[in-house]
Amino acid sequence: MKSKLLWVVTFSFVCLFANAAFAAQPFDAAAYGLEGNYVLHGTLFGELNEGRGDTEIRLIGEQPAGSNFNRRLFLEIVPPKGRGEIYLIPLQDTINGFEPQIQLHSFTDPEKKEIFLSVSGADRSFQNNFYIIQIGGYDDSRFIYDSAVVNMPVAKGNFRAGFKLRMLVLDTNQESFIDLSPRKNFYSKNGIYNAQNGALRREMTAWSGQFVTLEPTDTDGDGIAELRGLMIMYGAGSDDPLAQIQSVLKYRRGGWCVERVDAAPASGLNYVRPAPAVQPAKKPTGRIVKVRRATPAATKRTINTTPAP
Repeated sequence: MKSKLLWVVTFSFVCLFANAAFAAQPFDAAAYGLEGNYVLHGTLFGELNEGRGDTEIRLIGEQPAGSNFNRRLFLEIVPPKGRGEIYLIPLQDTINGFEPQIQLHSFTDPEKKEIFLSVSGADRSFQNNFYIIQIGGYDDSRFIYDSAVVNMPVAKGNFRAGFKLRMLVLDTNQESFIDLSPRKNFYSKNGIYNAQNGALRREMTAWSGQFVTLEPTDTDGDGIAELRGLMIMYGAGSDDPLAQIQSVLKYRRGGWCVERVDAAPASGLNYVRPAPAVQPAKKPTGRIVKVRRATPAATKRTINTTPAP
């Protein structure tokens, strides 16, 4: 009895040690026929496919020597033992930048998990890029969200005489007017307004850009994560923020739609008075934007070429 118990304890310890050793291993580029400098940015465990058990997902970045810039990113998929081969998914060359991070959330089905990827812009600016990747297997992985493609909600602004901005959120038909007079000297210096009488010297149009922040959150408690994001509308350059636009996106019918939009003047600005300056938001238009782009072909891992310690 003692010998059997000792064998079980010893076997359990060996398995635990082996798993810990594997998790601590650096990325083995040679096992995929790759050369260069590769960095392991993070590891997650989660059930990507119903009933297949926890899969290990490793985020890998290819970096030039002496740089923290990731010129390309990869996902290494390690299925539970006996449930498939280890393989590497290369992401598009355009997906690059600093400080990549991954999370696991259910966006399409409470029983499945997708990979949420965020990457800071290549120029370390405020602009971030966000992606959601659905893993169906070795030859069945795709993007279902790309912040550069899902351009919603859309807000447009027009400068008006008298230091006013007319802002319209197109996805909800919400109209508001923002008082720009606190920046009259800035606009006069840049040739946009006459500081004395508020006359518009040249036409100016402002648009909301991509999300500055985007985070998955289950706002309605249905087991499906929505995307809560913040956009900034700029006028005469990045030093002229006009409005903050917060929104919630939901995955429905194979695409993304706007659930809610809240827009407000940027810090230091206010709505035009007297009220009402804001037209109540109407029900979202129901516009759906679909992303279904396959990832580049995956590569199966060969034998482990990392030298034993």
